[in-house]
Amino acid sequence: MCLDEPKNILVKSDVLALTSDSEAFGMVLAEAMSVGTQVVSTDVFSGPKEVLGNGRYGFLATKGDVTSIVNALRQACTNPKDIKLLTE
Repeated sequence: MCLDEPKNILVKSDVLALTSDSEAFGMVLAEAMSVGTQVVSTDVFSGPKEVLGNGRYGFLATKGDVTSIVNALRQACTNPKDIKLLTE
């Protein structure tokens, strides 16, 4: 698989974790959700919270808090969001 085919990677992934310190929009979050991949993102100033509907479509973690990120990843694996909801 070529690295220039990110959709193929996302389709085969269980979870996408975006642990940025800042984001403008977080297009990769929307791309992951469009193929039904669970999403975890740090809750930074703008972007992820809006894309994830304040946690409705994915899991938000506290920026810089490793425990919060780990807990969000666990949630994504044990209590995933409805794939139909994500792909809409």
